[in-house]
Amino acid sequence: MIALAVITIQNRYLGYALIAIFFLWILVVVALGSLLYGRRYLLARYIRSIVKSGGSRRVVPERLEVRTGADLQDIPDDFLKKGTEPNVLFVSSNGAGLGHLTRLMAIARRLKCNTSFFSFSKGYRAVSQLGWKITYFPSYDKERISRSLWGSRLTAAFRSCLITSQADAVVFDGTHVYPELTEICRYHGIPLVWSQRGLWKAESFRRSWQRHDPQLVCDHLLIPGDYAGEDLHGYPDRPFQKKYNPVIFFDLDECLSSIDARIALELPEGPKYILIQLGAGTINQTDEFERVVVESVRVISPNWVPVLVRSELSSSNRAPEGALLRRCYPMGRYYNAFDAAVVAGGYNSVQEVVSYCLPALIIPNLYTKTDDQELRAKRLVDAGLILSTTASHELFDKLSLLVSDDVRIAMRERMANVKKENGAHAMAEDIYRIALSSKEWWPIISEPSSASSG
Repeated sequence: MIALAVITIQNRYLGYALIAIFFLWILVVVALGSLLYGRRYLLARYIRSIVKSGGSRRVVPERLEVRTGADLQDIPDDFLKKGTEPNVLFVSSNGAGLGHLTRLMAIARRLKCNTSFFSFSKGYRAVSQLGWKITYFPSYDKERISRSLWGSRLTAAFRSCLITSQADAVVFDGTHVYPELTEICRYHGIPLVWSQRGLWKAESFRRSWQRHDPQLVCDHLLIPGDYAGEDLHGYPDRPFQKKYNPVIFFDLDECLSSIDARIALELPEGPKYILIQLGAGTINQTDEFERVVVESVRVISPNWVPVLVRSELSSSNRAPEGALLRRCYPMGRYYNAFDAAVVAGGYNSVQEVVSYCLPALIIPNLYTKTDDQELRAKRLVDAGLILSTTASHELFDKLSLLVSDDVRIAMRERMANVKKENGAHAMAEDIYRIALSSKEWWPIISEPSSASSG
């Protein structure tokens, strides 16, 4: 540095040039060091594989390019061998309910490979109860610590989970990708897939730089479809982006028959049942709407029995007088037990009632941060698929229409005309191929034996 200072004094322009070259050299060294260090655990896996094989010579093919869609069909079948299944780590944000986790599980249960979860949601127990391994990390708003301290703890926890699971791909479902996830995935060379539900509120769309430039935080953008269509902002064509049909947990052929579903829920044969599931998770209280719905149904027709289904996140074990209470998750398998439904306007509930052709009254939650449930309900009402209201004083009239046989028959017919195949299958297939193309492959080529070489 002293020499550079002397040169700069004697020849200013030469000195500036040498200083620039010096700092550029430092940046190159740091970049190369980060790249090599970021692949350290993959290199360790390679060394261990050589040791286990007894020193067999291995040929390392060129790393496959990570792509989505039809281009992934050209992955050689030679890679699809026993013992070569990739590992996929699913990550859900801390939503108000179980929506993010439910979408991820709908995809994960259709993946023919190793899957595990990392979640910020308090509903994480629902995942473990269904047989998956899950790591729970409390969201920032639940911890009374600084954001920087929380972020450093997240970095340590997520990196540990990533390495323990030996993930070949990470799939995130939420409205904001945590920067720690992006940094760690790119540090280790693991593709980050963003499953991004559409229909954002205008203000949320305007504020989210990630929505405008998703390539800065993810490698692939997969968009589950919505029967209500896209939001007002749409999605420009991008090479790393793909759209799918609406995603639901259970396929139609997995649902129980009406009789079996009622037996499973302990609902006696005879009356008609109306499902009430207003969700809302932890965003706001729905007790008043539930009470008005139950009272209205009982007044309109004594032949209808209201059945409240509570969220896994709800601590309430009480139901309004005249209603039955059930706890059941996931709910889709039992929809045939009901003749109609009153549900919230969230993504999962709406896709399910349309897919299962269950006549429904949608009560959109107006207090969500990102999900435009009011727009979703309005579009489906315009299409004649559902009924909807946000005012408690309108519930009686809407429910009177819903219990009408003619109205429900017409709604079922229109739903049957628009329902699509479950998009979870196609998403699972593409995620599998993304993980597969990311995995490090070293096919063993045995050394010639002495007998054959002689």
